[in-house]
Amino acid sequence: MSAMKNRIFSEFEEMEKQMGRMFRNMSFPQMISQQSKTEWLPAANVYETKEKMIIFMEASGLDPEKINISVESRNVTISGVRQIPSPENKCTHIHQLEIEQCNFNRSFSLSMAIDIEAATSVYKNGLLEIILPKLQAAGKIKIKVK
Repeated sequence: MSAMKNRIFSEFEEMEKQMGRMFRNMSFPQMISQQSKTEWLPAANVYETKEKMIIFMEASGLDPEKINISVESRNVTISGVRQIPSPENKCTHIHQLEIEQCNFNRSFSLSMAIDIEAATSVYKNGLLEIILPKLQAAGKIKIKVK
């Protein structure tokens, strides 16, 4: 390789190192305290069948024991904290930090009343599934007078 090509490549390598440092320094304040960020908003899908409402919510990294689900007539609230374990040994550099570690709180207003006694949930493969059977509406009956 010619001296000119070597010089160009070394300058690009140095520029790459400086850009990396600059980007790490710009994102450093975000890395200091993930707990102080605003709440994490996990993605959710809500489905309806004839008999029930089903909520699927992204729940990767959550301890199922620390997920709080409350159901009240037509409202469902899911809350908790996602905590990412720190590396076992001390890090000398952080190269990427994207997973949010903070509180979450999702509420859903449903279009019909739910049978709260029959509501269930399952945590599997990083997804939380909440099954909410619909409260059967009172039908019309005839009462015979004796």
